[in-house]
Amino acid sequence: DGINLQPDASKLYLARGVLYVQLADYDKSEADFEKAHELDPNQSLSSAAQGLAALQQNDIDRALATVQAKLARKPNDAYLLYLQADFLSQKGATPGTPEFAAALRSAKKAVTLQPTLAAARGVLAKLYLQAGQNQEAVEQCKKALESDPKDQTAVYRLIQALRKTGDNAEIPGLLRKLAMLREQAAKDERERYRYKLVESDTESSPATQQ
Repeated sequence: DGINLQPDASKLYLARGVLYVQLADYDKSEADFEKAHELDPNQSLSSAAQGLAALQQNDIDRALATVQAKLARKPNDAYLLYLQADFLSQKGATPGTPEFAAALRSAKKAVTLQPTLAAARGVLAKLYLQAGQNQEAVEQCKKALESDPKDQTAVYRLIQALRKTGDNAEIPGLLRKLAMLREQAAKDERERYRYKLVESDTESSPATQQ
């Protein structure tokens, strides 16, 4: 495969690691992420993917520790800052707590460093909603959708934020958009599942004798 041809290609290890996460093979995924980081320590996405791999095992504490260790060396990495904010939020940080303040700072810094990072804007919008800063949440959702028009979470949070501001004019159109995006996502998922089944059947078939 590509890794055998280019054993030093960190991006290939990262791609395979992401695939292993999707297959729920976490030991292999983390091994590939470690190799990707070893080959290219400057490739922040490998560190981010490590955190995501741990998170998918419902180990947010481990994911957060991984990301924070990387941030200690790369404090201006937008993707890692986004992950830190996201993990703190998922751990249940609430307004008025040091954890919430840290998540808010981290998300704000992430979007300042990388304005097109839609996921970071999504987390920032979520935090603003929790803090009752609904207009700020609206703005972040709209900016997230400028970068990623198919971001279902941003659409959903935008609907929430608009309702809280009392600005309901856009909501019907956004609900239609959300329904369309969910339908398309479900269709894509069915296609991926069908592809996996076909691929599995092909691999399990006896090799044709020459």
